[in-house]
Amino acid sequence: MKNTCPIALVGFLLFFSACSTCQEPEGDEKQIKNLVTFLLTAAENHDLASLTEPITQDFKVEPRGLSLSDIKKYLFVAFRKLGTFKIHYPEPTLIIEPDGMWASVKLTFLLLRKGESDTGLQALRSDPSAWLENVGKRARLYRAQLELIKKDSAWLVQSVQFERFRTTGFGP
Repeated sequence: MKNTCPIALVGFLLFFSACSTCQEPEGDEKQIKNLVTFLLTAAENHDLASLTEPITQDFKVEPRGLSLSDIKKYLFVAFRKLGTFKIHYPEPTLIIEPDGMWASVKLTFLLLRKGESDTGLQALRSDPSAWLENVGKRARLYRAQLELIKKDSAWLVQSVQFERFRTTGFGP
C-alpha cells in the first residue's frame, strides 16, 4: 500500500467526475480539458466529494484492477500522507472518436509536495516534450490514460491506466 497511495490518488483525482458544472454547451474537447482541470483542482484541495461524482458502473484503475471502493480507501490514506501538494502537467493529448461517444486522454503529470520547486513548469505547458524533459528527474512523475464515455452529454470515466516514471522510463 505504501507505493500504491500516490498512484491511486492520482488516478482517482484525475478521472472521477463528469463535467456537470458546465453552464453552456461546450465542445467535447473543451469539456474534457475542463474535466481534467476540475479534477486536479479537487485533488489539490483534498475534495473527496467532488472526486466521487458519477463514473461508469464498471470503472477500473489499471494495472491493478482497482475498483471505486478500493480507490476510496487509498485516497483517504494518500491525502493524509501527502499533505499539501500541487499537480503540474502539460496539455493532455485527446482522441475523440468520430461518433463523439468515446474519448481517450493521455496525461503526464508531476505531483509536488509543499516546498518543492515548480520553477518553469507553467511556461512549458504547451510543449509536452520540453515539459517532460524538464521534470524527468523529479520525483512522483506519472503518466495516465483515461478512457471516457459520453452519457447524456456528460463525459464519464470508464477506466484509468497508470504508469509511474522510474529511472528506466514509464512502467507500472
